[in-house]
This record gives sequence, C-alpha cells and structure tokens, in this order.
Amino acid sequence: MADKEQNPNYGICNCCGRYLHKKTIRQHTQKKQTSLTINARASVVDQPVPRPASPDSYVGLGKRTRRLTVTKDGPHKRRQQDPTPIPDSFPTQDVEMLSARDDDIPQIAHQSFCSNTPEQPIAGPSRLPLEAITQTPPSTSMRHRYATRFQKAASQRWHIVNDAVRQEDMFNLDSDNDSEISEDEYDDPALDFYQLNPSFANDDAQDSGDKDDDEDVEGNEAPRPIGGRTVALDPVLAAAACAIDQERAENIMLRDYDARCAEGALDKADLDLLRPYVLKVEQHLTEKTFSRFPQAFPKSAHSTLKQSKKHVGQLSRFESVKYDCCVSSCVCFVGPYAELEKCPICSENRYTPRGKPRKVFQYIPLIPRLQAMTSNHKIAKKMQYRAKYQHKEGALDDIFDGTHYRELLTTTVRDQPMFHFSDPRDIALGLSTDGFGPFKRRKHTCWPIILFNYNIPPEERMHKEFILNVGTIPGPKKPKDWDSFCFPLVQELLELELGIKAFDPISRKSFDLHAYLLLAFGDMPAVSLMTRMKGQNGRSPCRFCNIKGCRHARTYYVPLQRSSSKNPSSYDPTNLPKRTQEELDIQISQIEGAPTATQKDKLSKEYGVKGKALLSTLSSISIPNSFPLDFMHLIWENLLPNLIAFWTGQFKSLVHEGMGYVIDPKEWKKIGELTAKAGQTIPSSYGARIPNIATHQFYMTAESYSNWTLFIAPIVLRNRLASKYYKHFMQLRQLILQCISFNITEADLKSIESGFREWVQKYEKYYYLDKHSRLPACPVTIHSLLHIADGMRAAGPVSCYWAFPMERHCSTLLPAARSRRHPYVAISNFSTAAAQLDQIRLLYDVSLSLEPEKPPDEPPDLLKLNDPDEPLPSPLAHPEYPGYYLLAPAKRKTLSKRVRLLVWGHLITRFSDDEGKRPAPTKHQVKNLLRTLHQDRIAHYGRVRIGDQVEKADQVVAADMNTSREDSRDSTWVKYVQLVDEEARSHGAPSRFKPWTFYGQLKSIFVLDIPAAPDIHIPEPCQIILALVHGARVTVQNNMYIYKDMGAVELVDLATLRSVVGRMHDGKDWYIIDRS
Repeated sequence: MADKEQNPNYGICNCCGRYLHKKTIRQHTQKKQTSLTINARASVVDQPVPRPASPDSYVGLGKRTRRLTVTKDGPHKRRQQDPTPIPDSFPTQDVEMLSARDDDIPQIAHQSFCSNTPEQPIAGPSRLPLEAITQTPPSTSMRHRYATRFQKAASQRWHIVNDAVRQEDMFNLDSDNDSEISEDEYDDPALDFYQLNPSFANDDAQDSGDKDDDEDVEGNEAPRPIGGRTVALDPVLAAAACAIDQERAENIMLRDYDARCAEGALDKADLDLLRPYVLKVEQHLTEKTFSRFPQAFPKSAHSTLKQSKKHVGQLSRFESVKYDCCVSSCVCFVGPYAELEKCPICSENRYTPRGKPRKVFQYIPLIPRLQAMTSNHKIAKKMQYRAKYQHKEGALDDIFDGTHYRELLTTTVRDQPMFHFSDPRDIALGLSTDGFGPFKRRKHTCWPIILFNYNIPPEERMHKEFILNVGTIPGPKKPKDWDSFCFPLVQELLELELGIKAFDPISRKSFDLHAYLLLAFGDMPAVSLMTRMKGQNGRSPCRFCNIKGCRHARTYYVPLQRSSSKNPSSYDPTNLPKRTQEELDIQISQIEGAPTATQKDKLSKEYGVKGKALLSTLSSISIPNSFPLDFMHLIWENLLPNLIAFWTGQFKSLVHEGMGYVIDPKEWKKIGELTAKAGQTIPSSYGARIPNIATHQFYMTAESYSNWTLFIAPIVLRNRLASKYYKHFMQLRQLILQCISFNITEADLKSIESGFREWVQKYEKYYYLDKHSRLPACPVTIHSLLHIADGMRAAGPVSCYWAFPMERHCSTLLPAARSRRHPYVAISNFSTAAAQLDQIRLLYDVSLSLEPEKPPDEPPDLLKLNDPDEPLPSPLAHPEYPGYYLLAPAKRKTLSKRVRLLVWGHLITRFSDDEGKRPAPTKHQVKNLLRTLHQDRIAHYGRVRIGDQVEKADQVVAADMNTSREDSRDSTWVKYVQLVDEEARSHGAPSRFKPWTFYGQLKSIFVLDIPAAPDIHIPEPCQIILALVHGARVTVQNNMYIYKDMGAVELVDLATLRSVVGRMHDGKDWYIIDRS
C-alpha cells in the first residue's frame, strides 16, 4: 500500500476509495454508471432460477467466432461462443421516472418494486378472479432438449435485455455527444449514491490490500450473479438507480425518434446511394451490371456495391447473423450441436480443409424490426387494430375470435406474473414455412421462414411490406432437425415474451414491448418438422386426435371404417379421441425416459411424436391449437389432385376398372379442351389462365385448382361424371365456399363440421369401399377434413393461416436465385438486403420508391366535360358516384337514334314518382328538355373500375369502345342489380320494389348533363352517368346461371353495376361465372 501511495501512476478512485492505477481508475469512471445499474438490479430481481436437471452445460448459439490453430494434424477451428442468456422472470412493474439529482429522489415504498416473491395478479383482462381463470400449467423439468440451456442462461438475460448500454447500442448513439446534460451533472447522482451506500460500491474493500490491480478491476467491474449476491441493497436507492437509468434510456429513444423523423434525416448523399441500391435489389441486377452504373451515368455520384451494403447496414441498424449448418441441410450448428465438427445425422464435415464453414444459414433478426414497426407513427396506428378489435359472440371474423387467442387473454405467461396481451401494444405473430425448389426440376429445395404481424388489419397484414422474413434454410434437402434452424428465432421470441424496450411514437414514451407467437402453419411435412410429429410414418398420424392408423406398405392410413382391423374396428367422426397438450407432454416424457433406443423408437411410432418441439417452449404455443390445417395445401394441392387421379383411373396402384367414378378418356379430353378455352372468356382479374387439365396438369397451381374447382368443374363435370359422384363433388364445393368466407357464424361452423363428416363417410363408401387393398385411398389428408372446423374454431377463418402469402413470397425469391452454383447464398443475400431496405423505410419514414410520382388527384371540373377544347380527365371520379372510376379510352361523340330513344325512356322512369303522388314526365317534356341531344357531343368512356382499392377492384371494359385482340381475355360482361316492381302488372296496386340480379355485356358509358326543369320536378341542373348494357336471358339450373340467347339492350345507371363476370361455353349453353 505504501508503494502505491508513493507511485505517481496510482491514485484514489472516486467510486471505491482505493489506491488504484490511473488506467484502472479511468476504466472505473467509464463503467461506473453501468456497474451501478447492473448491481442495483441484481439485488432486487426475482428469486434465482433453479438449476436445470440436466448436467449438460449451455453451449451457446454456435455463432462463428473462431481462431485458427495449426497443429501437426493440420488446421482446425476452435470456436468460442457468446450466448445470449434468457431469463425466466424480470421485474414487471414500472418505476416512476426520476430526476438526475439525488435531492429529487422521492421516498419509494419497499413494496413498489419486485421482491424475491413474484407478485401474482389479482384479476385478468376480463376482470375475472384468478380462481375463474385458466392458469398456465407448471413447466416440466425438461421442456425440450434445448430447454436446460435456456434455463441455465436465464439468470442473466434480464440485465442484457434492459440495461442502458444495450439501448444505446440499439440506437447507435454516442451518449457523450448526444446527451442533453453535461458529464459532470450526470455523474453527480452516481457519486452521491456510492457515498450513501459505500458497501454497494465494493464490499471487498477492506481485504484488497494484498490483491493486484487486475484482481481489483475484476472485482469491481464484474456483475454479481443473481444466485450468489452478498450485498443487501437499500430498496429505495435501488429503485432510484433503476429510474435514473430508465429516464436516460427514454431520453435517448426520444431524441433518436425526433432525429429520424426530422426533415432531412436522410440527406442527399444517403438518398443518392440508396436509389441505385434499391434498383439493384428490387430488379435483381447482377453485380456486374451495378458496377457499370458510373459509366452509364457519369455525371451522378456512385458508390461501390461494398460501400453501399455497408452504409445500408448502418442505416438499417442490423445485419444478418450467420450460423454454420450442415452442407446437406440436416442441422444448424447451434445449441447442442455448436461444438460438433461433423453433422450428427449424415457425418459430413462442418468445415473445409482450410477451416471455413462449408455452408451457412443467414438469420435476419426479428427484434429490431418489430421495434422499428412500433416506432413508426403510421404503422403504430395500424397496429392498434388488435387492441381495438371487438369480439362478437358467435362470430368468426378474424384470428382474434378464435378460442386459442381468447383463452390466452386470461392465461398468465409461463413463469411470469402477467397475462398474455395485457398491454394494448403487445404483438400477435404467426409463423409459416414451406419448401420450394429454386429450379424447375425441383430436386433441390430451400425453406423460407416468415412471420405475420396480426396486429395489422386483415386487408393489409398479408402485404409484402408487412411480412417479416427471418431467413431461408438453404438446400439442397429439407432439414432433418428444423428446431436447430429455428433456435435463434425462439431465443428472440422468448426474449419478447419477457419484454424488450421499444418506443411508442403516439405517447412519445418508451415501453416494454411483448410479442407472442399464436400460430405456426404450413403443409403437413412442414408442420411435422415444426411439431416433431411423425405424420403418416406413425401409428397415430393425426396431430389433432389419437386415431390409430392401418399399416399398408410402410405407411399408415386412417379410414373411419376398418372391418379388417380389430382394434378398433371403426371410429365415430363425431367423437374422435382428441389430443391435448397435457397428454402430449406425458407421451413425450415417456419417450425421453425410455431406457433403450429401441423402446424409444417403439413409443415414438406408437404415439406419432418424436419429442418436444422447440416452439413448445413458448408460453403462447399449444399443440394442436397453434397448428391449424393449411387450407390451401390440404384442399387444392392434395384433395383435388387425388380426386382427379381417381376420375382418370390413375390413383396410385389401385384397381379402377369398372369403377363408377372413372370418366371416359374421350370425355376427359373434352374437359381439358373446354378448360383451356374458358381462359378467353374469363376476366384476367379472376386469376391466371387455367391450362388444359387433361394434358398439362403439371402446370396447375393452387390458384388454378381453386378456380377450376369453384368455377369450371361444376360445368364440365356435369353429365360427364356419374350422378352420385357429381353430387358428392358439388357438396365438397359448397363446403369449400363456406370455409373461404371471411365472415363465419357459429351456425356456419356447425354446418362445415357436420358437412365434412358426411362427406368423408361418403368418400370412404364411394372410393375406399371398405377394402384393405384400397387403404391408400384413405391418407391422413382425407381424415384431416374432419378437423378443419376444429382449426377454425381455435384460430379463426382459414384465410388467416393459409399458405397463399407464403407461395407469393417464394415467387419473389425465385428471381434472386440467379447463381446456379450458389443459389441459396444469393437468396439469403437478397432477403437480407430487402429486409434492410424495409427497415430504412420504417425508421426514416421514406418510401424509397422508384415509381414515377403521380400528381395529386384534383377534383375534376365537371363543367368542362362537354367542352371540346378540354381533354377528358382519366380517371374521372364523379362525386355523385363514389367508388366508380371512369377510365380511358375517352372521347366525345354524338348518340345514335336508338340510344337517344333509350335515354328518353330512362329519364321518364327515373324522374317518375314511385308512390304515384305526382304525374310522370311525358316523352314530349323530356324531348324538349334535351332538344339538342341529337347534336351534342357527349363524353364517352371505355372502362370503369368498381372499387376504391386498385388491387381488389373489378375493371369492366365497354365493348363498343375497345377492340379485342386474339389473345385478349373478355372483361366486358357485368353483373348489375335493378329494382323491379313486383306489382307492375297489377293495375292500381302500390309499387313494391325488389332487387333483381341481371347479367349482360357492357357496351358503352357516357356522362349526360340534365338542365333544370321544375315542371317535371328537376329543381337544379345535374349530371348522370349511364351505362348501355346488352342483357342476357338468364335462367337458374342447379344453382348455376345459364343463358342461350341475348335479350334487349337497356340503359341503366352506372351505380347499378356490381362486378365483372366471366362466361364459359359448353354445348349449346353459356354459363355465367360469378365469383361475387
């Protein structure tokens, strides 16, 4: 000690009062506030996390931080992991923000912050007492094979999640430069805090004389573990320290938000760099093309691709995280695989001889993107949809009407004293994954993982800008252990369950953001990977019930009637043995506790499950309620192709000769020709052309099968498929129409449930025939139809979790696979770049759109419509016709004599008194009113858009104003509704109007000026828009609209038009195809 006092390089540390080296004192000064915060929280956090039952140690994420070591055996890698710990609990109560001065610190009651015993809520969001609320079942000793590693790391997670240092890093701010208070003023509370509680600063100060400086530094700077603390901290001072830290973090968030939203946050240099990069990413330009921009545009400033990527990463504030994975896509080297040098499944080497990973999986972090969405004012407003949603008893309109979400509202988060979605800003998420082939042969597949934000309103939540891509599992094969690739995502989801700091731009305050995964969905192979179910390879292949399968050629099939089986001989579709999460947990514990591998495999096959799914570690996930059936794959990529295979006699190896369901090959050829020809008379807004289903069925997509099933099949199968099979198919079509409705009532749900039970029983009677040799006719996809209603009851309408958005996402990834040698790297790089650009749009509230700017819509000058010197506006949005937009081609021309007669007749009817209290205008009065009509040049339009949203609007083309090409598709037919007087033929009876539906071909649209005429009850001038329609004589047969001949040409008001329709010709009849 005496030597230190005489050494000029030593001095007294202000925080601990000891003689230390100057370098150590500087380190203490820099770490002073951080140490204060960490130690204060360590003393008031909940009781320590119990040690896991497994003796295995946590081995981390496996993130590649390697050091090359050369030995006599050659170079190899030594990996060092820096795992992100995850706590099981954290202080949930907010402490009121305090001033930076110690004299402003109020006296806070001891119970105002977390104690060693977590506080239990008195009542839930529904105000029910806890006795009436479903509690989360206690966690098992082993939630998952990864669970022990989560629990062992849990004791430190809360510090990392909530400390001020992390929040500064999150916003990339320098607190020394951006702080509003000086460094001296900021240090005062900390100094006073240590003076008031010197034992907190260093409880080992008295016996430090014999220790060297390195030990002193370590003793002062290391945070104390929760389970082994020895300091009893004054709770008032601890709360004050936390409040000061929270206030500082909130100030940083507020300043960062204001800086990002200020005008000019992205300067000209930023925008000049971003525009070429946006073009490169969105148009999938090659690096060679990007490098030629300076030569193509020599007067513009340019950056290299490397510089652009670096700057975009800085602006977006996140980068993708690369994890080593098996070269055959078996596993990702994280968690229990992090230390392995070879794949545990295929034994392929992890590294090349030079020590580099042979393949990597790029994970795109989720948390910073959710933080960006909540900090964007416009998106935050949209995300209030969930909190404002009002559940209507007996209605299924959205996912928030499902029983799974409703039960979570009154269920506490696992190991936490709070309810799910207790904050209106909490986010509901859905996960989807599917395999797709980047090449035509589809021998190689990769697996994107995307998330949906259900807080966004339904009409927008599936849009591309709101879909969160967290990574694409590289090919060439499907992953053997999907959980290992999902490991970093689950870590973030667990962290979001506990809460992470985010900024609310509406209240301009920070808050604890929570997000919960409600659903995970995909086709059956994908869900089997996520749930670790065996599917058709297990004796219990269904994830919804415990029905036992019948083995046939190494596959289990699940008919309801099985006369050849004794245990059991049949199942009642109204009383199936449903699976529950509790039962599944017991089965998994038996499997994991099996003494031998043989016994384990036997139990696994019997129960149909391999083990605990990683997603089950999330508090909001429940099997099977969180894994509803994907309607798109189940119906249009499994059931319909199988039925077509039956009708054509090609279903697997079954005997089809003499079966009544087989369609004559000549008739099937005719069906294919009619299907292909229908593409000309069905509007393009109905979807892509359907190919010849007889010769080009391999081109059929889910959308094609959907349109064929709903619109074409009822027409072409009529009188070609045997009657009972045709009726059976039409029953299926009606059930599909009920399922895809966006608004479902309890009565509809019961009808769907009973309807599919009846349909499946008839299917087995018609196609399975209760013969063991025909067991392949009863795959699990047929049995799953019985559980469609169960999934809808738990998770809402099927549109909330079908795979159409995933299919669209895969189509956006296809152009990125430009490299035949490294397609998966190219796809991952594109996904990361697209996510970073979306992040920049959110953070800085910029569009980064390369579309030409459209001039703002100005209200048209309606007086100039008939001015020959003025061009006709397009689109024309007339204030009297909201939702109708007249589009080009537009021109002025006179009306023909026939049309003028129709105009006079229309006006007589239009301005008549429906109740007969005043006389109707005469033809002479109307002709005098429009005496110059024969020479006036009237504004005509060639198209009309019906609907405000361009993507969903119907566009009808006027036949007389457009010339059709040979390859064009007919969009001239329209559905219109008029009021018809049912008492028109009853002389003297009062009028009784009823809406009737008509179909016809739109000929033209024109705008007519009507002058004032008080004598015929037209008090002031007005404009009306009329549509000339050639109607069809339609009759209804078997719920289908059919016509043979055309009717009269009539003039109707534009507002009577409802939608565009298609047609299909078969024999002598024309069939109306109306999707509305």
